[in-house]
Amino acid sequence: MFQQYFSSRKSKLLVLAGIIALALLLLVWQAVSLRQALSKPAAEPVLKVRYCGAEPEELCVLSFGRDMDKKFVVNLFVPEGDLPEFYVKIERTAGPGLYECVQNGEVPTSVYCLGDMVGLQEKMDVSLHSVEDDTQLAAGNFTLKALMVFSQSMGGVAADTSTSAAAFTLKEEESSSSGVLVTPTFMPGLSYPNPSYP
Repeated sequence: MFQQYFSSRKSKLLVLAGIIALALLLLVWQAVSLRQALSKPAAEPVLKVRYCGAEPEELCVLSFGRDMDKKFVVNLFVPEGDLPEFYVKIERTAGPGLYECVQNGEVPTSVYCLGDMVGLQEKMDVSLHSVEDDTQLAAGNFTLKALMVFSQSMGGVAADTSTSAAAFTLKEEESSSSGVLVTPTFMPGLSYPNPSYP
């Protein structure tokens, strides 16, 4: 019965027409898929955030710290005009935290981001996101080894880092794949030695 059906000329033409229609549908589907893939904007590469060197030229972390209000401070070097307005997101064991960023009025390449405290030795995934459209701009992994302690609140006010830091600075000790490890180096205050000391 099948042999009779496929042996007629009319049935052969119907099968051939079906194959051609199926091939055309596949070509149209591929063309539509290709057009959609080409119309999607290419994602810009995410910058890698690391600790800053002696003379920073690109986006980097100057220090992590704590201000008088016990807010965690992320101090970033941001070349002028390189990034749109952004906020910082820190993923850690305790959960994610959002950190509002403020440009230092006295040093335009310095940006302070404030939020919940992070504990020493805690691992952090730090990412910068555009305020306008939440696009991820940069990311990096850090382990908090030391804190810069500021003697004033950083909440929205520009700080003079030469006088606002407590009696220690951070010293670069070694580099690793996740950045530079830092430890506090104690420095004498302005009143040392104390004149009232016998």
